[in-house]
Amino acid sequence: MAALATAFCYFAMAKGTALLPSGIAGVLGGSPAIFTSIASTLFLRNEKMNRSMVCGVALGMAGILLIARPWSALSSDDPISLAGVAWMIAGAIVFGLSYIYVRRFLSPINLAPVVIVTWQMGLALLILFVLTDFHGMGQILQDWRATAGVVIGLGFLGTGASFLLYYFLLQELGAVAASGAVYITPVIALLIGWAAGEQIGQMEIAAMFLILGSIAILEIGRQRARQSDAVPVRSAVTLE
Repeated sequence: MAALATAFCYFAMAKGTALLPSGIAGVLGGSPAIFTSIASTLFLRNEKMNRSMVCGVALGMAGILLIARPWSALSSDDPISLAGVAWMIAGAIVFGLSYIYVRRFLSPINLAPVVIVTWQMGLALLILFVLTDFHGMGQILQDWRATAGVVIGLGFLGTGASFLLYYFLLQELGAVAASGAVYITPVIALLIGWAAGEQIGQMEIAAMFLILGSIAILEIGRQRARQSDAVPVRSAVTLE
């Protein structure tokens, strides 16, 4: 979790974001749930997808594709960095699969989320400390907005708070439902792009509704799965 889901994943996302427009980087950052859903079907016995959840994943993918518009890569006027896409997808795959690993191997230990986060972030810090070239790193301190963005936006909120929520959702909702929250990422990226002056059209708004609808369908599917699993238990208790 420290080496892959933290150190590598954050490096891949940062590298991909530097090579792509913010909107495309944001929607690609919402793809881990797709890999989580597929992996959960293969590796988790008690978290299978039903029809509603499959429809939710498909709807979310449709919204992501509608925002990203991969067919625009064929246009020379608006080229998309394939290397940037590859970095984002690599980070998304690792992060998506980490839900399965945590659910299967770390959640049964019943450690508090803050304890797991402390170990994971601490070990990732040591890994990055050994591998990182620190030359010129102090230049970020010359701009107070960049410094505040790194410390508060990326450090406190984007890493610390998000990892606490990450483990809490895994324990309370399960891998597929927790990873479904990642569908919110494209919506947030779209709003930030709009605030920064990027053009938002009808296609982007339609994609936002598709993504939000996918979250609702995933939650409905999860509730139905829980109810169907609980029915045999109640019947057995009644017979006894």
